[in-house]
Amino acid sequence: MKKVLSIILTIALALSIVAPCAMLAEESGSCSEWAEEYVKRATALNWNTLTKAYSENITRGEFCLVTERMLHSSGLEVNFYSMETPFTDIGEGYSSETGAIKYLYCLGIVEGKSKTLFCPEDLITREEAAVIFTKMIDAFRKWGVAFINPIGEEDFTYSDHDSIALWAQDAVYEMTNCGIIKGMGKSFNPKGNLTHEQAFAMLLRLYDLVEKSKAVTFADKMNTLMPRDKNYMFSPLSIKMALSLAANGAEGETKQEILDLLNIENVEEFNNSAKELIEKYSLSDKIRFDVANSIWINKSNTSQSFSNAYKSIAEEYYKAEAGEVTNLNAVEKVNGWIKEKTNGKIQGAIQDSNFWAMIVNAIYFKGMWQDKFSKSATKPDIFTSADGKETEIDFMNRTDWVYYCATGDSEIITMPYQTSFYYVDENGERKMERNENNLSASMYIILPYGEIDVEKELSKAYGNYEHTYMNLSIPKFEVEYSSSVAGMLKELGMNKAFAADAEFTKMFDEGSMFLTDVIHKTYIKVDEEGTEAAAITALPMAGSALPPQPIDFKVDTPFYFVVKVSDEIIFMGRYAYAK
Repeated sequence: MKKVLSIILTIALALSIVAPCAMLAEESGSCSEWAEEYVKRATALNWNTLTKAYSENITRGEFCLVTERMLHSSGLEVNFYSMETPFTDIGEGYSSETGAIKYLYCLGIVEGKSKTLFCPEDLITREEAAVIFTKMIDAFRKWGVAFINPIGEEDFTYSDHDSIALWAQDAVYEMTNCGIIKGMGKSFNPKGNLTHEQAFAMLLRLYDLVEKSKAVTFADKMNTLMPRDKNYMFSPLSIKMALSLAANGAEGETKQEILDLLNIENVEEFNNSAKELIEKYSLSDKIRFDVANSIWINKSNTSQSFSNAYKSIAEEYYKAEAGEVTNLNAVEKVNGWIKEKTNGKIQGAIQDSNFWAMIVNAIYFKGMWQDKFSKSATKPDIFTSADGKETEIDFMNRTDWVYYCATGDSEIITMPYQTSFYYVDENGERKMERNENNLSASMYIILPYGEIDVEKELSKAYGNYEHTYMNLSIPKFEVEYSSSVAGMLKELGMNKAFAADAEFTKMFDEGSMFLTDVIHKTYIKVDEEGTEAAAITALPMAGSALPPQPIDFKVDTPFYFVVKVSDEIIFMGRYAYAK
């Protein structure tokens, strides 16, 4: 009997040890059959950090962490590491989950359950998820993703439609229509909680839609056409601002080619995001980031004027100044405006007054490193150029902790600038901004092993940076670059805007014009203190001569007529009697 009891106790003890282990093994990585492929893909993309069963409900904090990783995989690279939030229940600093909550809050994708509580351990309902996904799509649209699939066009109703909260109904149907969230048969189950595997599936569907829709970014398109035999720098933002201003005055094929090039689906939506960006950049207390626009008419060359509707859009959304010039003062006035807006860093961009109208964007940036380099540590060293030539130049040196990543195709470090932002409240008091108007700024130094896609490398690096103690040695450098980019834009498919029959009819009170060039000029200086940079994009325009005011010529009395071939009169006659 003692022997039997001993065996039973031994088995019980073994089961008490093995059972929890078996249960953990079953839970860790287990998922529904339909979700297996989604879980595998999420894991391969480095979104998956779970140690529990995927069929379990996901918390708000866990959802933010997975969502942040998906957004960065899709190239939505906006850093908010130093931002404070009003939430008292998410912890301090930048832990993975806390940082993800801050990031999504900054982008306007998630909100707290109250003004001060985020409640990261609470669960998410399916209808709440639908609203969050619509906000993610809005974020992508603001960053230039023109979605291919129609959203919200099917007409159907779930059997439990009345159970869907009014504030979520539009989002539920929009996300169902574009295939991101699927119903459960004929019902939606709006109050049901979202599981980990459902979250992976929805995020991957959105990820696939974004990848299908965005193609190559405008910046990457331009970068592939930049010269490889010289230093260059260009400003995708400056070119995009100038061309979007032009698109607002265009119609038909002319407008569509510009929007396709810029990956803009809806110019009105882009106008709103441009206005937000210009206002946000002006709020910096630590960095200076000015975005300015102007439109000009040369009265010596045309009697046309900008239409009131176009001027209204340019002023309201792009803060554009409208000016009139003549051939006598055009070069001086436009270059003077550019010099002022770029803090004197770009001069002489406009060489002649042979334009009828002109759109100009100017950008100026000045930022101080968060961790400056000591000037005493700057030493000469050898830089090997692309052609193999070795040259001795000054290198800035610092030994410090930096965020570093090796992607396999490149090595990347981040060098952040000092940033903080303020706003004026309804009482006229200046306060620190705590939502999406915050902006952080960094320079990324990318050391490639060969030819790379720059934006793809940055996307690969996100989430994989390690705080690494390094000896930094970086050249001080200064680059000035000036070029017509009209040929590049034509190569990328924007042709109608340069043709004589370009449709810029909305821009003017009468007639139209066409682009004669796209002038782009940039400047950057990097030293121990920080970075100073500027860019301008100018779109000179011209057109066929407008017909003068007509003079009456009414042939209502006898007249002669002559037909000539070359110099020979073939027929001559007179018409004097009507018949």
